Amino acid sequence: MIGPNGFPAAVGPTDSNDDYTNKSSNPGNIAPGNNTTASAQLVFTNTLQNTGNANDTFTLDAPTVPAGFTVEIWNGAAYIDVTSGASVTMAVNFATSAAVLVRVTIPTGKLVLTGFDSIIRATSGNTPAQNNKTIDRSYTGFIRLDKTFTVTNGTGVGAATDAVPGP
Repeated sequence: MIGPNGFPAAVGPTDSNDDYTNKSSNPGNIAPGNNTTASAQLVFTNTLQNTGNANDTFTLDAPTVPAGFTVEIWNGAAYIDVTSGASVTMAVNFATSAAVLVRVTIPTGKLVLTGFDSIIRATSGNTPAQNNKTIDRSYTGFIRLDKTFTVTNGTGVGAATDAVPGP
């Protein structure tokens, strides 16, 4: 099972192959409707768990990568580019888990406030027909909502901004 950090058996909206982790880049002060002017990198931490009955070696790849994006998986020594079909193998002992670091590079020219899905797949070496997927979703920016309020005392009791009991 592969899933979000600490939750390898997570289930998304429909099944265990559409659980997800969301991260947002900071494209700067770019208005909605415009495109990013700089690339960005996000590092996702996923958890891989061996739920089989023996030690196993898993193949990690990215079958779905947004156009122009780069997806790399840490192999313990370096990030390996899996954007174009390459893969990384990771040994995981029976009934244990391992962290999987996935670095996603967002290219310039992407519409701000948009989500882009990179699918990460783990396939069992012992049972190649068994695989599980998780989604690492990259957003180009975010909206910050600030809320303020003003207390207006129209009761005639106390000052104009005093909070007082009443209807």
